[in-house]
Amino acid sequence: TALRGRQYVRAHGRMPEALLFDCDGVLVDTEKDGHRVAFNRAFNEKGLGFEWGVEEYGRLLEVGGGKERMTAYFNQVGWPQDWPTDAEERARRVKEI
Repeated sequence: TALRGRQYVRAHGRMPEALLFDCDGVLVDTEKDGHRVAFNRAFNEKGLGFEWGVEEYGRLLEVGGGKERMTAYFNQVGWPQDWPTDAEERARRVKEI
């Protein structure tokens, strides 16, 4: 359980030596070594046949948001063959990934 201010001092008899503030990707490259890997795993589990390499994923990071990133990628390279052409249905499928 996280303790705050006075509670921490009472519990430990001192102030913490340091506080770390982190934004996603600052202390650890969660994009390259986390999110990219997770996207590839999801693509594989869905049998989609896509795999994003490090360099390609770096370019894809110009698009904010995972669903938006996948949509931009599919618009660029082509949508999975068995997917519908309807934009709303495609958006639903992307969300399922």
